[in-house]
Amino acid sequence: MLTKYKSYPTEQLTKLVDQLENTLGEKRFCQEMAKIIVTAINPERAVPKSLDRFASLISEGLECFLSCLSGKRLKEAVHELLYHYNDSEAGNLIFHLALHFPTLHKLCQIICRRPDLDPDIKRWLVKLEQGKYGTRLDHMIDKIKEELSCRSEIESITILPEIKAEASVACVIPFTWSGSSCGTSEKGVFKVLRPRIKEKLAEELQALAKTARFIEKSRNRFDLNKLQLTKIIDALSLDLRKETDLHEEQKRLREAASAYAHEARVHIPAVFPFSSPHVTAMNYVEGRNIAEINVSEESRGDLADLVFKSIICTPLFWKGDQAIFHGDPHAGNIYVLDVNNPDRYDIALLDWTLAGHLSRAQRLQIMRLLVGVLKNNSLDIARVIELLTDDRLDKSPANIQMLRLEVEKLFSHPQWSSRDPLTRVFWLLEQAAMLGVSFPSELVLYRKAFFTVEGVLNDISPRFSMALSLEEYLRDLLLEELPYRSAAWFVTTADDASTYRSMLSNFDLQSLILHGVLNNWEQLTELYIEMIGASLDLTKNYFSCLLGVRQDHTRK
Repeated sequence: MLTKYKSYPTEQLTKLVDQLENTLGEKRFCQEMAKIIVTAINPERAVPKSLDRFASLISEGLECFLSCLSGKRLKEAVHELLYHYNDSEAGNLIFHLALHFPTLHKLCQIICRRPDLDPDIKRWLVKLEQGKYGTRLDHMIDKIKEELSCRSEIESITILPEIKAEASVACVIPFTWSGSSCGTSEKGVFKVLRPRIKEKLAEELQALAKTARFIEKSRNRFDLNKLQLTKIIDALSLDLRKETDLHEEQKRLREAASAYAHEARVHIPAVFPFSSPHVTAMNYVEGRNIAEINVSEESRGDLADLVFKSIICTPLFWKGDQAIFHGDPHAGNIYVLDVNNPDRYDIALLDWTLAGHLSRAQRLQIMRLLVGVLKNNSLDIARVIELLTDDRLDKSPANIQMLRLEVEKLFSHPQWSSRDPLTRVFWLLEQAAMLGVSFPSELVLYRKAFFTVEGVLNDISPRFSMALSLEEYLRDLLLEELPYRSAAWFVTTADDASTYRSMLSNFDLQSLILHGVLNNWEQLTELYIEMIGASLDLTKNYFSCLLGVRQDHTRK
């Protein structure tokens, strides 16, 4: 159809589509339009090779999703697709379709950096990370002025007539503010929601819920095993609703600024006092999308290391109970800042609408899962997965044994040995979900964030090793913990993984060495041997000191 009607004048095409809707009725019209759109864009082309078995699910699921939307929105989408229709550009139509639907926009942001994605599709989808998508500037400025009309700061603010960037739900518009305490003009940006975004999102979330039910009815045909798709969609819906709550994001920005206050190379935008529930005012971050920079391979490796440690390690090894983490770390939300040192770059983490918290108990289980993965211990892995579940599994030995057998099958999977240990941890959680295991929404979001940032790291520096970066991070933590660990040699009851920031006990480290795991982690092996030596020296000094005190006491 798109090829046939592409040359029609807009007015004639509009009449034809309206006539079709009147003839068929809205419900049947939406079903037919959904089929036409899916046939035209062929979404199976955007399915990464590793997920080929879900290609038909993607096509039928998208058709169901679109058919549940209003005729008005589908007509808008068809007009847009006709305007941009081009058979030779595989990702062109997928890109322009995603622009119309914030849920699809978000999904494409998640997968666009996957290394196994078709390069032609990827070239288009990465444009969805951040860009300029045609939102009317005058509407956005009017909304900002309306929000600030009762604020005294309005007199000292000059809104610049430019949309700096757009994302799936919001626009960013620059301004200058001359009312700061330092007396000089300060650059800032307003973040404001795009028109009709809440209305669109509410409609799409209902359509997603219907799509989940449609897919679950055919779970055997789609090879879904026992995946609880409806629960996952419900959790996803909660996360997507967070993206339109700018007031909550302002709280998360302040919390993130506190969490990263001691990370000299990681910057969080500061929230200005004249923000409102519907407009966020924050300082302007001058930098570039991390995937677009042109620097040396060495600098790329350094940046990849910084991104991994700040987005994954900082929250994972947070010293407090509740650790905030960035839930949407695609490349458009990670900016590289220029600093005076040409060999070193800082980063800024933008857009905290989608953020979550992990408790220390959850993070401790993640580390126990990592230990189990490193040792290929299926029983330990099964027990930890049970502890991480949302709806607790039956704790009977038979059910744990069943989960253990499923884990052992994964050990022989080609992706097991080829993947980084931490990637295996989150891949295990993904596979457990296919078995019907349900995890808390925050853990699902952290898993999604991990796989998003993994794709970004691959684009920044393909040779970057998360295992080596994690090893280095743990090495520093173990050095900090050395005095306490040495004391734990004398009082074994004190050797509890939960008392260490690294969440690894001395027993954990010993067992990893015995299993030959740390042979590949040379630095950690050397460090642990040094720790044992240091502990023995401390023991010797302790008894020498104690003996000396006793001799002095005897003489007296």
